[in-house]
Amino acid sequence: MLTLKHMIRDGATPEQCGILLDRMSHDERMGQFVGLGTAEMDRLYYSIEGHRLLDMDTFVPGHVEPLREVIHDGVNTLPAFRHFQKRFVRPEDASWDALFGYNHQWYSWWTGPGYFVARRGTPADPIVVDYIEPARARDPRWPELAPSHVRLGRFIYANTVDRMRRVSEHVTIGAAFKADKDPMGVFFMLARRD
Repeated sequence: MLTLKHMIRDGATPEQCGILLDRMSHDERMGQFVGLGTAEMDRLYYSIEGHRLLDMDTFVPGHVEPLREVIHDGVNTLPAFRHFQKRFVRPEDASWDALFGYNHQWYSWWTGPGYFVARRGTPADPIVVDYIEPARARDPRWPELAPSHVRLGRFIYANTVDRMRRVSEHVTIGAAFKADKDPMGVFFMLARRD
């Protein structure tokens, strides 16, 4: 079976990687992510710049009502705690031109919820997940709003942004940066649930 890992290593184009992922179920996509390490995600992230339109609807489709969560399952390149979710909502006040969300994982009791603001970025990285700016809205089922530096989250989320790029219809890839300047060498893939 053709895998995303082999395609990236063999120099497949971003379009070819996107086609492969679009043909898979959500569970199959997640299985592909687990096999990727830093080298593959780094290569894919930097090859995909400007490849596909990425906008707020990629994270929360336009038909979803405000404050209703959309879950994106993720896998990162950290040595431990690789599986997580980013959960997004559209605020009721459309003038904010942003999405709000948090990181959901079993170890949140330790790190805090990792709230963020997904805002517009640059043409190269059209959406930025910003842990510096405080979230102002949430799905009522989520944990209470808290700054990113609570608990041990100060070592993970504080002063951090994730620059996002689109791989396929449901899949995005992100790279973590300190203060939106210094790359941290940490990448992750997200797959939106439908």
